[in-house]
Amino acid sequence: VQAERALAEGHCDLVGVVRGQIADPDFAAKARAGRTPHIRTCLSCNQECVGRMGLNRWLGCVENPRAGREAVPLPAPGPRPRRILVVGGGPAGL
Repeated sequence: VQAERALAEGHCDLVGVVRGQIADPDFAAKARAGRTPHIRTCLSCNQECVGRMGLNRWLGCVENPRAGREAVPLPAPGPRPRRILVVGGGPAGL
């Protein structure tokens, strides 16, 4: 919304949304469709994207765990669903 306003008012010719695209690869499509509440926003934490520059590590994103690992296949689902209980759901438990 801010980027669209800046473009419309002539404040800029181009808006870079690199970290936004990393956090949500469908950022542009959702914005174009008016589904801005569904956009997974970048936290600006710089932990997995900018923080790994120069360290020869995969790019990542705390908001999007698949970022940088799109070519790695997802594990196959288990043979049957299970009911689980998470005890102690603090930051370490999640």
